[in-house]
Amino acid sequence: MRYFHYEFACTPSFLLLRRYGIRRGLGPYVRDVTHRCRQGWGAAIELLHLHSLLLAVPFMCWFFTGLTLGIEALIVGPLWTQLGLRKDVALQAIPILAALGAATGAWLFFRGFGYIARPSVKHYGRYERVKLPDALGRRSKNRLALDAFWLAHVRTATIVVAICQIWAVMPILLGSQLPSLLNWGKDGYASILLSMAILVPPTVLANWIVGRLKDRWAAMEISVRLAQLLDPIEPQGGQLEEGSIDLSPEPNYSLRRDLTTIVGLLDDAANRLDAQQKPGFTPHPMATTLRGVSATLKDFLMRPNFGAHLPVRLHEILQLVLVIFTGPKSVAPYDDLTLLVSAFDDNGMPIAMQSTKPPGRISRIFSQATMGIQGALTFVGSLAALTVPLLGVTLVFLGKIDIEKLTELLK
Repeated sequence: MRYFHYEFACTPSFLLLRRYGIRRGLGPYVRDVTHRCRQGWGAAIELLHLHSLLLAVPFMCWFFTGLTLGIEALIVGPLWTQLGLRKDVALQAIPILAALGAATGAWLFFRGFGYIARPSVKHYGRYERVKLPDALGRRSKNRLALDAFWLAHVRTATIVVAICQIWAVMPILLGSQLPSLLNWGKDGYASILLSMAILVPPTVLANWIVGRLKDRWAAMEISVRLAQLLDPIEPQGGQLEEGSIDLSPEPNYSLRRDLTTIVGLLDDAANRLDAQQKPGFTPHPMATTLRGVSATLKDFLMRPNFGAHLPVRLHEILQLVLVIFTGPKSVAPYDDLTLLVSAFDDNGMPIAMQSTKPPGRISRIFSQATMGIQGALTFVGSLAALTVPLLGVTLVFLGKIDIEKLTELLK
């Protein structure tokens, strides 16, 4: 759908929607398309093929929704058979959920035109307002607007994955054997474990997928953040928007917060670029340049600079980065950027190398939990207490022990 959005946004007729908006510009858009179709069969066929994609989007969403749920049924089906549950309940729900997926995808696709046409105005929903810089070409502006729209829907992936996983346990949720499963044992251990088995895996999987998407889309977010930083949108009426009040005593708190976010995105984009290279051909020159930009911003943030505006040199550097990430017309911005940042030495060798990756959240929690002998014993004891119930439920699913034996073990 992002590709279809870009194709529509690059047509000359779409400029009318950007000038007047969707409601007032729809009539001039239709008249302009009709006028272009009369200019010849070639233009008419091209425009007809482009607008036929509007009919293909709902069908595409319906097909991929049904395909995803069908694959899910093949994977989870043997488990329901092993438990003696009816899996036809989930199979009967596939057409209904596929139709909902088609309707949701079509609604999202057509709603995107309103934002892409005028991203600087306020839209309903969690959309950030972004000005399209005059220094960018038409295709670069379209790419920036597309990035801002689809980044707002990264969180939608969490909902989609969670719905697919909840559908996988629909035979339990809608089956007649649910009361008997929840009444395992007098102390209710089975009810807690069954709830964990239903809710925890979808949550973990959804957050993991969203995390992967954020890593891959760091380059898209850089352009959006830079556009908001270099040309911010002033609140209407001169009053602060909700959530924009700075509680820090620093006079440049907002600037430092935005630059810190951009530094992290630059590092992620550089690491992603190096990860795509073959072994022995890293670091990539552009990745080294991005790390040079990141080092320049870090140097600025660690110095006592309490102004409310960027220095001229940093403004020029970030402007070049914005042009590069939205598609430059020539290689000149690349050369200009390497001259402004200290990324290579006089011999052309990289000096802005990849920094050591800090320990992840799990590693930090483990390190804090196992600090000292008492902490280590407590951590191991808690881990064992959590592992035993999960292992017991797994053995019940595999038919190795019965439910009564599991209840005795948990007591």
